[in-house]
Amino acid sequence: MSRISVLLLLVAVGCGYNVGGLYEVKSVSVPIFENSTLRRMYEIELTEVVTRHLQAQGIKVNMVDTEYELLGEIADYDRPSAVETKSDQVIVGTVVIKLNVKLKNKKTGAIMMEDSKTETAQVVGARGETEDVVREEVFDRLARWVATRLESKW
Repeated sequence: MSRISVLLLLVAVGCGYNVGGLYEVKSVSVPIFENSTLRRMYEIELTEVVTRHLQAQGIKVNMVDTEYELLGEIADYDRPSAVETKSDQVIVGTVVIKLNVKLKNKKTGAIMMEDSKTETAQVVGARGETEDVVREEVFDRLARWVATRLESKW
C-alpha cells in the first residue's frame, strides 16, 4: 500500500500540481486610480469596484504591510451615440472605457505586470438603460478583468 502512495505522490509532483490559492498576490494596496479624461469622479467609482472584486477573491486590500501596489488609469472614456433626443438624452449609443493597470512591487519598485483593456457596452434607451447603468456594467467587467490579471500563472 505504501508503494502506491509513494507512486501517487511522485506522479502529482511530476505533473506540476501544487497546493495553494488561485491568486499569486495575497495583499495589495490600491490607491485611487488616475483619470486622464474630462469625466471626474469616475476614478473613485472604478477604484471602489476593483477593490470589491479583489476582496471577493480573498485578496487583502489596502493593508499596512502589502507587498504590491496596483496602479490604474482611466485612459479614455468615450460615449459615441447614434441617436439622441432634443435634450441630449442618448437613445442608442455606446460607452467605451480604456483602463491601464500596473502591478508594482513596493519594495523593489519593479513592475510585475502592466496591461490595458478597452471595454464597451451598448446604451439602448428603449430598454430603460442610461449611460450611468451601462458605465457601471463596464466598470464591473473591467474590475473582473483586473482580478484575473492577479491570478497565478499556470
